[in-house]
Amino acid sequence: MRILITGVTGLIGSHMADFAIAKGHKVWGLRRFRSDNKNIEGIGKLKIINGEITDPTSVEKAVAISKPDIIFHLA
Repeated sequence: MRILITGVTGLIGSHMADFAIAKGHKVWGLRRFRSDNKNIEGIGKLKIINGEITDPTSVEKAVAISKPDIIFHLA
């Protein structure tokens, strides 16, 4: 399954990404430019898309790149 997570650098988003990757899913995370990466540093295979959830172009780009089966909106 292809998963897009908004708010991936937050506590819940980072745990969701780690869990989904461990289950064998392909995971992309939408990350704000100014977000701290400390929660996602150790997550292998996580693909980051830089953007802003309030910017429609960023959201369209994230969806186009990840082609998700499901989106977890945690931003």
